[in-house]
Amino acid sequence: MLNPKQKKFALEYMIDFNGTRAAIAAGYSDGCAAEIAHENLRKPHIAQFIREKLEAQCTSIGLSREMVLVELAKYAFRRNLHPLDVSPRDSISALKLLGQHLGLFWERPPEEENDYKKALRSALEQINKKKI
Repeated sequence: MLNPKQKKFALEYMIDFNGTRAAIAAGYSDGCAAEIAHENLRKPHIAQFIREKLEAQCTSIGLSREMVLVELAKYAFRRNLHPLDVSPRDSISALKLLGQHLGLFWERPPEEENDYKKALRSALEQINKKKI
């Protein structure tokens, strides 16, 4: 269960996903807002609250993660779209978003590299099977 300050933080965070701003708006001191935000976002009960609220918002408007990923993939790979509808710049932007979603651009410590490569290989195999 979230205390009132944590709940305020979570709701403020969902506005623009800026943890420092959310911590300040929730009443934490300016000097330690970034640190508090980092700590709060790592707390499972706060992260779960945010996740549930975001999922509820998506459900209420009929939006799913899969729908977003499919549309991004269309733009990234220019599939099922008229070639003139998607500029190379749009395609690159969509590829960046997909790459971020898949965690392709994160720096990984060397000890996690093997698990990361396994997860990436598995994800790519699944994508190739579905042929978006």
